[in-house]
Amino acid sequence: MMNLSTTLTQVGLLASALGPTRVLAQTFVSEPCRVIQVNTVFAQMAEVTSCLCELQGTDLGADNYNLMKLEDMPENWCETQVESGSTMIQANQLMIESGALKLENAASTTIATSTYQAPGGRKLSGRRLTTGSRSVLVIRAEGSDSLNQVTSTAAVLADKIFGTGSDTFNFKSQYLACSYNQLNFSPATPTSATGSVVDGVIEISTTLYPALNTE
Repeated sequence: MMNLSTTLTQVGLLASALGPTRVLAQTFVSEPCRVIQVNTVFAQMAEVTSCLCELQGTDLGADNYNLMKLEDMPENWCETQVESGSTMIQANQLMIESGALKLENAASTTIATSTYQAPGGRKLSGRRLTTGSRSVLVIRAEGSDSLNQVTSTAAVLADKIFGTGSDTFNFKSQYLACSYNQLNFSPATPTSATGSVVDGVIEISTTLYPALNTE
């Protein structure tokens, strides 16, 4: 019959062979964490919004990631209550569990938050998206000597920027697509008799030479 000492020795040898093990315990976030919004677009343009929280200070232990996913949050909280990069969730509300952050009280709909302050007390301004219609003027500048000439014609530049010809993947179309039709660039139109603007492009001559073969 195998005695207890022999059994414990064998268990110890097996543990050494398998390497160190990690015990996943529930611990509370002891400092405010900064919320980062993540928008994921899937096929057929289906979009899902989720939130990560950036741990701070002493919460950045060896076993914790800098950014951890927020799970089991109140419905639509991430979409409606968060200013990405500025909203802070106050300490002692979140638990670190199985590699994610969860509310201590999953049924709670009230989450204490604050606004992130950059070092020195300066408030971090959130990014503001640009939408609407914008008028764009393209300047085709040619040097006064034969060695400094722009290779693309005004018509080619207009096509690359606004799609006035056969270029279907242009500056205007890609901004329009990436903004879900919220940001549109249109060719500038002449506002004075100075120069001739055609399809948003004006041509000028200069003694400040552009780089060779520049479009």
